[in-house]
Amino acid sequence: LNASLDDIDKYREEGIEQEHSQATALQHEISNLLNTSYHSMTHSLLANIPVDAIVTTNYDTMFEDACVGAQQSIYALPYEIRTSNSKWVLKLHGDINHPEDIVLTREQVDRYDDRRKALSGIVQALLITKHMLFVGFSLQDENFHKVASTMRTAFNPEGKSLDPEASKRRRFGTVLSLQNRPFLKELWPDLNMIPMDSVGYTMSQSEAARILEIFLDRVSLEASTCSGHLLDQNFWGPSLSSEEWALKMEVERFMSAISDNELAKKAPGFEHILEMIEKLGGNREL
Repeated sequence: LNASLDDIDKYREEGIEQEHSQATALQHEISNLLNTSYHSMTHSLLANIPVDAIVTTNYDTMFEDACVGAQQSIYALPYEIRTSNSKWVLKLHGDINHPEDIVLTREQVDRYDDRRKALSGIVQALLITKHMLFVGFSLQDENFHKVASTMRTAFNPEGKSLDPEASKRRRFGTVLSLQNRPFLKELWPDLNMIPMDSVGYTMSQSEAARILEIFLDRVSLEASTCSGHLLDQNFWGPSLSSEEWALKMEVERFMSAISDNELAKKAPGFEHILEMIEKLGGNREL
């Protein structure tokens, strides 16, 4: 009771510093635990779906590693500057390569700085302009709730009830879940729900996870083109038709010629050439 205001401020500062040091230690420990060179089949399947923008709340780099394994360029935002039209992944809650940014507590989530607000703005833009596919996302992230609420207000400022057809048109994404959770349809009328266990809790988690892998494999097949393997060095012999072989030889001859022409590489159209090569399954590093 006799402590001065200066003493109180001193104790408060010491408490904040101690809390900060503990959080920093935990962030580094989590970074070390999640630092692995392995990734799952689901990561590989997602990496091969031809999309340009990915958003994740995960700290690990398993998805990025899967993209590299699939010979795809990817930028991790906001930590890398996107210098080409290659796909990018937005790390909303931090990254193990930047442990100081890892979000662990509700207080850290609420204490959004300007950068995190900017990242939320990217998510809002995607929800408004794209149809998002949610995989392995519980829909319980509070910041996502805020982003989705803001978007709903923008489209329906008076909060009017929409008829079923209008509500269906307003759906901004599709959720792939393992188990059937009917209550989610009530909580999220603006999302399509596709459970792997459509009946509801009749199969184990591992069985439902396997169904998800098969489903993603089919999605990848349906979304892929018939030419993405042309320059892939893993496809040889009878896997290519005579017409594909003829085109492959001509494109590789062109790639060999341009790789030594530094002047041609400086032309504005060279980036489009690299994008074409990548879409055909080749390596854009000429």
